Amino acid sequence: MLGVVVAVFRAFPPKHPARQAVGWSLFFVVTEALIGAGLVRFEWVGANDSEARVYMMALHLTNTFLLLAAITMTVWWIGGNRALPQSSSRIALLSATLVAVLVVGASGAVTALGDTLLLQAGVSPDESPVLTSLIRARSYHPTLAIAGFFVVVVAVWLVGSNRYGRLAVGVFALQLALGAVNVKLMAPVWMQLLHLGASNVLWILLVLFVSEAVSARDVASAEVGG
Repeated sequence: MLGVVVAVFRAFPPKHPARQAVGWSLFFVVTEALIGAGLVRFEWVGANDSEARVYMMALHLTNTFLLLAAITMTVWWIGGNRALPQSSSRIALLSATLVAVLVVGASGAVTALGDTLLLQAGVSPDESPVLTSLIRARSYHPTLAIAGFFVVVVAVWLVGSNRYGRLAVGVFALQLALGAVNVKLMAPVWMQLLHLGASNVLWILLVLFVSEAVSARDVASAEVGG
């Protein structure tokens, strides 16, 4: 990441959005490492069922999504795109779409923790009030996921469908199916990883959808970036 930062700062002038995006990418790489270190340092792993671990799982997923967004935007600005003026209502809708999917992802991380404690770590709900609460809240994630799917569909429809928007809707539909299969199979690790991977792809596509919806191609900038 440091190599990318140096390359971007050498290729683009001050205040170029690619510089800002790569700066945020470096920041979120550092915070990602710190969160991972904290999980190990405080032993929020394995069969640990502390309330702090629940919050850290949501924070970890949120930070990962923000990191992916920053890296995606770095590539986007390097590609010679520039932002165009937008109405406040359009910006609000696009922002709400991203926030909705971010909330869905964070709730999924918490739900996955409950599955891990119960099915992989062998923690009993009778001995863990935190796990009991996680089990009771399991319905929140699929409910939020379905609501988030409709938010994305509405946003793509109202803002105007582009290639990334259509792909995002398709991947989101696939993600809902993967979630159902995950529940049916009682959340094996490989399925949880597949589900997480699909969520990362969905998030990147949504960031690109929003970026293309508010941007135009700048030929001169593209030549510099190339």
